[in-house]
Amino acid sequence: METEWEPKSLSRERTFQDDLRRTEAIPEMIARLADEVAEDLKNEGYRTANITLKVRFATFRTLTRSRTLETATDDRDTLTQIALGLLDRVTIDRPIRLLGVRAAKLSQVTPPE
Repeated sequence: METEWEPKSLSRERTFQDDLRRTEAIPEMIARLADEVAEDLKNEGYRTANITLKVRFATFRTLTRSRTLETATDDRDTLTQIALGLLDRVTIDRPIRLLGVRAAKLSQVTPPE
């Protein structure tokens, strides 16, 4: 008997070998991660109704900020815009060890055959 498995979320994270100290590099990295998540969603045939930004500081303190959408999406620009908007809700006052973007509340674009 084969059991079908459905993911609860798709995410991408980057842990930095050297803590990220340049604040201008942070939005660029978040945009890259959101882009990768959008590509994963399209490749796997899902849309997301919830985006989460994860920020882990060099002190290992971790913050997450989420936004739930009215309509599920897999649009690259929308995901990037939302992830960058979530960054506005985080105070960057120390070096960053890790950044992540997660898509949750997934729905299939087309049902599996």
